[in-house]
Amino acid sequence: MSSNVYKVRKLGRIILYAAWPKFILPNVIDDLNKNSEILYNFGTPMINYTIDIAWLDLCDEESFYVKIGENDTYGFYGYPNDASTFKFSYYSTSVPKRSLFRFKVGDSMKKADKQLGKHGYKCKEINRDCAVYQRRQVTIRIYMQKTQDCYNKREYIRNGVVSGYTVELKKRINIIKVINRIMKNITSNT
Repeated sequence: MSSNVYKVRKLGRIILYAAWPKFILPNVIDDLNKNSEILYNFGTPMINYTIDIAWLDLCDEESFYVKIGENDTYGFYGYPNDASTFKFSYYSTSVPKRSLFRFKVGDSMKKADKQLGKHGYKCKEINRDCAVYQRRQVTIRIYMQKTQDCYNKREYIRNGVVSGYTVELKKRINIIKVINRIMKNITSNT
């Protein structure tokens, strides 16, 4: 085996290991879809849905958003890696009838925190307006109203009421482009 092939394989393992936390695993998306009562399934291509042009809210080259009803916003990103196919990757609501992991707008933050914890989401940040939970590259922001003054994380969770939430699948890194760039550098050096 030539030394270049060995170097490429070793480099590929290093890149994959370094990028592993950035991948959205299918089981995380499946868990999210099974435990949400929303119109679309996360990670599903836009072409599978009928979208009325009147619903368009914002759009650019990498993403577009549709607003359905008063307070439901659905986002489709060029996902993964800004590809030409748009997939459902963002949802925001303040509608009480849409549940996510068995909590809804109007429920206590304590219930939301417990349910998200059961599904592997960790609270990464919390402040007077919002709590940010993450599992891999899935981010859930829960907007809250306080029933009393709060001074630490435990009090925010105990005294908060969910006023809305946002779910977002972050874009993955483009491993193929990274590997191709490395391969090009290796072959040009020989």
